[in-house]
Amino acid sequence: MWSFWEIQMENSVFGDRLVFHGKKYNGRDYREEREAVCSNAKYSFFFLTRVYDEYVEKVLGKVTENSSPDVIVVNSCLWDLTRWGPKGVEQFKINLKTLMKKFQSLVPDSLVIWLTTPPISSEMKGGFL
Repeated sequence: MWSFWEIQMENSVFGDRLVFHGKKYNGRDYREEREAVCSNAKYSFFFLTRVYDEYVEKVLGKVTENSSPDVIVVNSCLWDLTRWGPKGVEQFKINLKTLMKKFQSLVPDSLVIWLTTPPISSEMKGGFL
């Protein structure tokens, strides 16, 4: 099984295409956008480091530009809790509420699937790219 870090910034993985990427590093400002078209479906992938911020606002604008997506899958928790300082948990709760309100107003008929993040080790070590 491939991990995100193994396929990061590749031009194409499993038939998708790289749309945009930022600098290759483990920082909070990392960005990567990918998309694939298969049959009558379009799949968009946005790597997020925060459940809601200005970048997520732009992403929501992109994905709702022409029509609402049928399904939105979100997995944001680990970075929110570990990369944003001592108020990360408090800010995550606020941002999560903001995101859910945005979903209600922008994409009320879309199915939103929230993937949970497995527990992290208390002895977590930083990775490298």
